[in-house]
Amino acid sequence: IVVWNTDGIVEGDVVCSITLNLDVAPWLAEGEYYLPIKVIEATNADDELFNVVGVPATVRVDNEYLLGDVNLDGIVSNADVVELSRYIVGLVDLCEQSLINADMNQDGKASNADVIKIARYICTQA
Repeated sequence: IVVWNTDGIVEGDVVCSITLNLDVAPWLAEGEYYLPIKVIEATNADDELFNVVGVPATVRVDNEYLLGDVNLDGIVSNADVVELSRYIVGLVDLCEQSLINADMNQDGKASNADVIKIARYICTQA
């Protein structure tokens, strides 16, 4: 951020705010995440040091998720049936978003019933 003219800016004024559009899906589940901002040093046109202060913030992640997409590749396919089956028998761990997507019957857990619902969904899409 470059501020060309500092006339009228006093301590505590907000010079700008930054909005970030982070494409974090599928790595972060929905929720709030703390975003620390540090004080940095900057120099003005006369090479004089001054501090730039950032205010810590909370970032809210609102992922659009696809129910049944266990492997988080953006589609519901046989690969999701296999991945969920592997989870159920303890061969793999799933991240929070995968478990949310796997819960096809919305009962709060990923189970064989969800494997069947995913398989049925795939059959209806063919």
